[in-house]
Amino acid sequence: MIQQCGGGLSGLLHFDFNTVKPKTLEDFINVLDSQLSRYENLLELVPTRKEDFAVRLTNLIQTAHDKFQRNAVLLVDEYDKPLLNSIHDKQLQSDISTELKSFYGVVKSMDQYIRFAMFTGVARFSKVSIFSDLNNLLDISLSEAYNSICGISETELIEHFSQTIQEMADRKRITFDEMTALLRR
Repeated sequence: MIQQCGGGLSGLLHFDFNTVKPKTLEDFINVLDSQLSRYENLLELVPTRKEDFAVRLTNLIQTAHDKFQRNAVLLVDEYDKPLLNSIHDKQLQSDISTELKSFYGVVKSMDQYIRFAMFTGVARFSKVSIFSDLNNLLDISLSEAYNSICGISETELIEHFSQTIQEMADRKRITFDEMTALLRR
């Protein structure tokens, strides 16, 4: 966030979509509005129209850059959760996708003001059309250099999901070890 950091404010913009479970487009708009408003208040910005998410994010990034005299950091946690949680309603999912595409598309045009941007989620970038305007992403999911922050280790998988792994193995009529090998691959 634009938050207290060592006695001063920092230029970190953190958007968390982990708990977003929209039943309507208005639900989603309210969540995104709330997250944007928090930073606009901290940066003393007057928001444009509530639904102008791309303009509002552009203003936040530019203002954070200007105020702190350094490029902003953008963290988007569970970028795909609003889409995954609306999978039961194709029209709602489409409407949310349109909003997210516009919102995320800002990142490319504001690249000169962003030091680092990280998007976390389970869907692959190449499989999600919301990033079609943002073609400069580097997927580090399977990069060994980042394995401590991306994904799940085999030890964690077995420790936390052994019952589920066994159920999967039983359905496939294979052993637990064979199922673990399939998951590892």
